[in-house]
Amino acid sequence: MMEFLRFARTSAIALIVPLIAYFAASWALGQHAGGPYAATLALARCDGQFFALDSCGPLYRLTFMKHVGFWTGWGSILMLAVFFLLGRVAGTSRARNAAIFPTLMPATAALIAIVLMIQGVSMTLPALFGDLRNFLLTGVLGVLGVGALIGGVSMLRALRRITHVEPRGVLAHQMKRREAPALWEMVESVARKVESRPPDHIIVGLEPNFFATASPIVTPDSEGVLRGETLFLSVPLMRLFSEAELRAVIAHELAHFHGEDTVYSLRFTPVYHRIALLLDALEGEDGESDHIGAAPAALILRYLLGTFQLNESAISRERELEADRIGVAAAGVDALAVSLAKAAVYGQLWSAVRERNVERLNRGKISRNLSRVYADSARYDVSNQTLQQVVAQILETRISHPTDSHPTVYERYQAIGFDQERLSIAALTAQGGASAELFQDLDEVEHDLTMLEHNVMVKVGFANGPVEDVEQNRVVQAGYILAASMVVADHTVANAEISVAEEIGARLFNDFDPTSFREIVAEIHDMPSFEQVVDLLAGLLDRREKAALHAYLAQIAAADQRVSVEENALMAYVAKAWRIDEPVWRRLSPWRRRQPGDILWTPKTRH
Repeated sequence: MMEFLRFARTSAIALIVPLIAYFAASWALGQHAGGPYAATLALARCDGQFFALDSCGPLYRLTFMKHVGFWTGWGSILMLAVFFLLGRVAGTSRARNAAIFPTLMPATAALIAIVLMIQGVSMTLPALFGDLRNFLLTGVLGVLGVGALIGGVSMLRALRRITHVEPRGVLAHQMKRREAPALWEMVESVARKVESRPPDHIIVGLEPNFFATASPIVTPDSEGVLRGETLFLSVPLMRLFSEAELRAVIAHELAHFHGEDTVYSLRFTPVYHRIALLLDALEGEDGESDHIGAAPAALILRYLLGTFQLNESAISRERELEADRIGVAAAGVDALAVSLAKAAVYGQLWSAVRERNVERLNRGKISRNLSRVYADSARYDVSNQTLQQVVAQILETRISHPTDSHPTVYERYQAIGFDQERLSIAALTAQGGASAELFQDLDEVEHDLTMLEHNVMVKVGFANGPVEDVEQNRVVQAGYILAASMVVADHTVANAEISVAEEIGARLFNDFDPTSFREIVAEIHDMPSFEQVVDLLAGLLDRREKAALHAYLAQIAAADQRVSVEENALMAYVAKAWRIDEPVWRRLSPWRRRQPGDILWTPKTRH
């Protein structure tokens, strides 16, 4: 019923311009010859004077506009009716959709462009020659005619540009077999288990997504266009996935190869792309046509596209649920369910990480490993939400994909028989580390992807460049190392300690940057030792600054409600090396309840 109403509404709007042209021409003919019949007799006495300025010219031009209005009106209804019926016939059959849609849509778009130009000419000429004998009607027909002409020309130009769809560019790194043999071995073992073809190419990137595609792909480091079937894996999400969760996701994506989903999508994706460009030519990027004469044609084109999008959405939903069942068969219900939950929650955090990265680049600071920053930030943000908030967010999420329209996670859970009550914050924040053993040098891959992200942000103008790979304030850098050493001293990274370190660090140091701090926490074993940094600062800080920094470390140590032997040892080393007066640092220590008016030291900027 809804589809029929959409057809009826589109048909009514599509008739507006042809009806205006038809009735305006009929009225004007009556004004020139005293009635339609008299106009026909008068026209019979004329001999091909279409552009004449005498009485024959207006009769020819108005009759032409009348016929164009009549036939384009009926043609529009017939075109919509054919598409309505073909959409019903195609239904959710892949074969019928593939046979009808890719051929019919471009041909119809070309026909609409030609019809627009004919309509434009038929309305513009009478308005230009003043045949209508009515100022208001002349203005209306002129606006409609010029708009239709501009729309038709724009569509023809767009059709010329889109005869060849360029390969899709992806910010990713192509992982050749020699670079990651363990990764290829895992993917191929999963392919064998689900009885699917392994991909021709594996690419990895920072985008929190997984997808399989047969579309031509180009990456910044690929040797030409990657043709065939390509599997994209998200390195940051791989950090958060266990091996079973990663296998479940890979099985799900390879199931699309098994079900010929990628080949099917390959036929449809270029068509969607072309029709979208044609709509942009008619409507502009804001989705609203600047030329009212072209608006009905844009509406017809959007209706035609929508008819088959409904069919495609139903097909995609069915295939997505089937791919989920294959993922369950490969790794189990829990593994797939948790992987879907992680992808749903963490995937939405990437934009915030990217925005923070741009802000840091504009301040001259550079992250060395955005994958690690993203994984740490995502896990921390989720761990500080209530389970109810996280689950509600998960269940309504549709995980993005380049071509398919996915069902919600809730619908997918129902299909595989998973009870969302079994989700827990611990399961969602558990760092599986599935990526560590699959790359020969994970840090190098992540560093290359991070540099790629930085360069793209600079090239597109979001960030200023060049950026420097150094921290400007050496005292702040030293503070990061001391605080990070305290966080990891007891061999665990407690969120409470991270929170205290960042909250107080922001007050203690003018240039404290949480992203830089978390990077140091992750890379602390590659940094100068705690003792080396303490000895270095001994000659740089005054007595008050040393006491405040020692108190800062003490507050981090006590943030998780316990102070380990290792943390006590570090604090004792600082007190001895800096000769801190015990009453001073105890006055600033976490065991003393802070009083209103207590302030911590803010160091002068040192370079």
